[in-house]
Amino acid sequence: MIKKHLFLLPIVLFSAISVFAQSKKELEIKASIWGENDTQKGNIDIPEKWQNESAVVLYKEYFYDYHKFIKNVNYQHSYRKRIKLLDKAAIEDYSEFTFTKKFAVNKGWVKRGKNYVGIKVIKPDGTEREIEVDKEAVKTDDEYKIAISGLEKGDILDYYIYSVEPFKQKDGFVFDPVTKIISDDYPIKKMALHLHTENDFYVKFNSYNGAPKLQEIATDKKSEKQYYLEAEDIDKNDFPYWYYPLQELPHYKFQISFARKGYHKNDVFEFISPEQGVVKTNNTKEDVLDLYKVKWRYGIVRTIKELENSLKEKDLTTEEKIREAYYYFRHYYLTQFVERSIYASAKIIPDMVYGSTAYDAYSFSMDNSNLMGIFLYRAKIPYSIITATPRSYGTMKNMLFKSDITNFLAIEVEGKTLYLPPLGLHSNIGEIHYGFENSDAYNLKVDIKKHKISEIEGHKITPSTYKDNGTREYSTLSFNEDMDALAVTKTTKHLGHSKTNTQDELLIYYDFINEDYKRFDNDSYVDKQIKKEKDKKRINAEAAALVKKIKKNQAKYIEEQTEDQYDFSVEDHEFTIANTGRYGIKQPLVLEEKFNITEHLIKKAGPNYLIEIGKLIGGQVTLTEEEKNRTNNIYMNFPRSFVNEIEFTIPSGYVVGSLDKLNISVENETGGFISTATVEDSILKIRTEKYYANYYEPNTNWSKMVQFLEAAYQYTQEKIILKKAAL
Repeated sequence: MIKKHLFLLPIVLFSAISVFAQSKKELEIKASIWGENDTQKGNIDIPEKWQNESAVVLYKEYFYDYHKFIKNVNYQHSYRKRIKLLDKAAIEDYSEFTFTKKFAVNKGWVKRGKNYVGIKVIKPDGTEREIEVDKEAVKTDDEYKIAISGLEKGDILDYYIYSVEPFKQKDGFVFDPVTKIISDDYPIKKMALHLHTENDFYVKFNSYNGAPKLQEIATDKKSEKQYYLEAEDIDKNDFPYWYYPLQELPHYKFQISFARKGYHKNDVFEFISPEQGVVKTNNTKEDVLDLYKVKWRYGIVRTIKELENSLKEKDLTTEEKIREAYYYFRHYYLTQFVERSIYASAKIIPDMVYGSTAYDAYSFSMDNSNLMGIFLYRAKIPYSIITATPRSYGTMKNMLFKSDITNFLAIEVEGKTLYLPPLGLHSNIGEIHYGFENSDAYNLKVDIKKHKISEIEGHKITPSTYKDNGTREYSTLSFNEDMDALAVTKTTKHLGHSKTNTQDELLIYYDFINEDYKRFDNDSYVDKQIKKEKDKKRINAEAAALVKKIKKNQAKYIEEQTEDQYDFSVEDHEFTIANTGRYGIKQPLVLEEKFNITEHLIKKAGPNYLIEIGKLIGGQVTLTEEEKNRTNNIYMNFPRSFVNEIEFTIPSGYVVGSLDKLNISVENETGGFISTATVEDSILKIRTEKYYANYYEPNTNWSKMVQFLEAAYQYTQEKIILKKAAL
């Protein structure tokens, strides 16, 4: 459906479409796109080389316009696509629009914005049918849908979405950045970008990986600036998994900043061109230093003396002091507010609590490295601010926006670099986001005496290894008396980045909040803030009911995750979170489970039993023939490994057949799959390990990865036979 394609376009705010009879503005927009000057009217043919494609984009256009009048700013942007549908799959893909009605412009003083939609179908004989959006849209809940009926092979669908976003702004303002990959899921005959600005708007723009360069168009007014970019004959891209498109594919990105007066540039924390009319194309190391010297704020910490006094009472190393301080701030500036926020969102308490919303302190702390900066300054512990770009965004050389980079702190302690990530519910010292690992960054050195940024230098962020990340699963299996079901106990330890990903998915606030309260000798929200006993009783009762409901959903989620892992159902599932893994990078998140397998894995064959033992390592990557012939390079989020240790109690009176197919080893420089199986004291002991060794592999190494990926998949198809022992 067309919905799929529209929501892949971040700049087009489809949550914003207004449905109404054609107004003067709508007619003006339609005329500007489909009117007499439409250069695409005759664009109906496709090149011979694309005749067998599912669809071909004849024309794709982005338009952005930034203008101001007195205190008003008017931002307009549109997206147009003209596509020829060549098979049933494309027709189904483009058979429906889904949208809502209006949106608020969250820029400066809030105003209402509108989106205008135009859709028409051009038949192979040249006849055109315009869809009456206001008439044919059907409301379902908060959405509107338009079904485009009568689409056939060879039809051309031509549609646009035009947004008008007016707002008031008298100072400085930065618009959201725009990043666009030139290619699409379908081949493109021609694409174009048009960008219009005037005085007081500052442009940052660059093209990467061979994308066309931005061109300027001469205008009659000195204050007006117009630019364009065009590309033709663009082959489709499949965007496979394990791939970072911005590392390799042609793309462009830009951002507009507004400053009513020149000095209003100081109102925003952003890289801005030094003068109007000059397009800024990159940011140097010196640009980063200059921006952070002026804009970095060190903040105020109200509870710093309480922390410092508590540390004086302990005999701690420098690293231990840093850890104590980090987890102190994580609790007192973040997790102690979690209960309050949960209760407010569940309407157990009002949103407004003691003069502020229940979410204020909670949201404030989510990206606040300044707290630790203040502590380190007062403790005279030298530190740096690392500014890094995620590998999925490209490289630091391609950094154009402030939003391209993330900040975290670094401290040299006892010959090693200790990274301090921004505070999060489960953040740990040393656990920076995997996107920054093994990448080039900038190190902003802080003069600890003056507590000011003093200099900048390059910095290589420490990588992790496949042994640092992944899961370790330990399972025991045994038959019931009737030998028609298996009882399973399983312990899963999540390590490194696999842990941080799983914590957000698995942990609910009640899984971790009490360990924080206990560690810092802090009272719960109710005990600390609620004075009246009757209010305490009510809140605790409603909170208990809420927890009961959430726990039920959590149990269902974890059971479904286990079933998804094995690709079969389990019964009588129970779980315990034995360790949250929130107080140390080496500390795993530990999940313990018990369940029964009754309808899977076991097949009786006369007096013997076949057990599909290979499926107990979980689902593995399956590759199609097309995927085996991959030509793209491979980008991994992080190196990782998955270890399974299984102990299966062999029933009395039975022996296990050949284990040859469970003892294999496929290893090379890209990774590997190794498995061993032995019988010791009537217990079948199996150990498997699959690992991905690197962050990146060139496509020439893909065939080597395929070797161990296929070995792991084949293992899941293997069985053991339990034979009745001879008397």
